[in-house]
Amino acid sequence: MSAPPAYPLAGCRVAITRPAAEAVELRARLLAYGAEVECIACLQTTPVALTAPLRACLLRLGSLAWAAFASARAVDAVDGLLQASGAAWPARWQVAAVGTATAARLRGCLPAGCRVHVASPQSAEGLVALLLARAVAGRDAIFIPRARRGRALLPAALRRARYEIHPWVVYETLSSTAAEGHVHLVGPRLIVLCTSPSAVRGLCARTSLPSAAQLISIGPSTTAACEAAGLQVAAEASPHSLDGLLLAALSIAPHLAR
Repeated sequence: MSAPPAYPLAGCRVAITRPAAEAVELRARLLAYGAEVECIACLQTTPVALTAPLRACLLRLGSLAWAAFASARAVDAVDGLLQASGAAWPARWQVAAVGTATAARLRGCLPAGCRVHVASPQSAEGLVALLLARAVAGRDAIFIPRARRGRALLPAALRRARYEIHPWVVYETLSSTAAEGHVHLVGPRLIVLCTSPSAVRGLCARTSLPSAAQLISIGPSTTAACEAAGLQVAAEASPHSLDGLLLAALSIAPHLAR
């Protein structure tokens, strides 16, 4: 039996629908497998207005035992809102995070008395599993900062398990537009990693994909956005995470014509 190739993505061009600063870990892993990688900024993040109810919540974050951050964007949004409200990060907190980049951003903001736990798998499903295993229903209240159109899986699962949760919209994502410049994607072995519905809409605005492009969706809502845009999805990540996107790319690469 022949050994698997050392660089299974050699000869593949992989486009990530995120700016480079938000895809550091994924980009590094793709490069390690031999891929040529391009990061495309397909969406913009904007903070929400600091309303009186949101400010009141931020001022009492220290009374909540846990928080769950699904992205570094959420960390940045909460940090900005805390500064605007005159509040500080809690001195002692248990925090669940998706991904090492999110965890690193949290450790840069949180006081030394806080503990960050990284979810596995790196997805909303991983956050659910971590919190069900570590937080105590009926005792531990959980702060959930989220995007305006983010997945409802985490708060819904915790509600079903009878946790006290405090979900708050802290930012929203807007798809990029054609005014931000056209991106020319070419290559016979082109793989496009679609990371969110908003990113798909931004991708369509900024580029025209060749017919041979292989699209991999991070999950069902992103697959639906691709289909609504008339794009065919070659694979859907399993699990629905950046790890799942990488696994799917490794799976389809051997079948791409050279």
